[in-house]
Amino acid sequence: MKVIRTAGVGTMFFLGVAGSIATGPVADLSGVSDDVRLTLDADTPSERITAVATVDVDAVIASGTGQIGLSVTLDNDAEGSLSFTLTSGTTGSTQGTDIVDTQAQGTARVGIDAFEGCGPGPCDEELVLEFNRTDVALDGVLGLTFSLDGLASTETEAPEQGSGSITFSIDR
Repeated sequence: MKVIRTAGVGTMFFLGVAGSIATGPVADLSGVSDDVRLTLDADTPSERITAVATVDVDAVIASGTGQIGLSVTLDNDAEGSLSFTLTSGTTGSTQGTDIVDTQAQGTARVGIDAFEGCGPGPCDEELVLEFNRTDVALDGVLGLTFSLDGLASTETEAPEQGSGSITFSIDR
């Protein structure tokens, strides 16, 4: 009788896990832009760049699962200090950070919520990226590379598994 009870408990556990998995978000989407190179110096101490992130999937994006990130990597010989911000022109959500000592901190990332209420079909998130030298002297060159990344999950399985995407268009 113990063998049957143990097997029954194991079967119930398996069915419970399978049921939980089947009702949760099933299509995870992600995307990363190409790297973009910037150089900030005394002549060009700031840059404002617009971009569009597009999620395209044949299902609804689950609430609270979408995010867009901006990652910055400084050159090894970067001079000065940097402030950068990622803002959604669609929702107004904004996030920024500072790199005060470029030799001590070579990378940073900020992220904002995105793609709320999207799907099925394509949905755009308009973005503004701002990069500003914050050192007063503006001596030397602050070189950097940045990229955008995005992720989201759907509420239900897309009709064709793997049929969704997140892509980026960056204007320079």
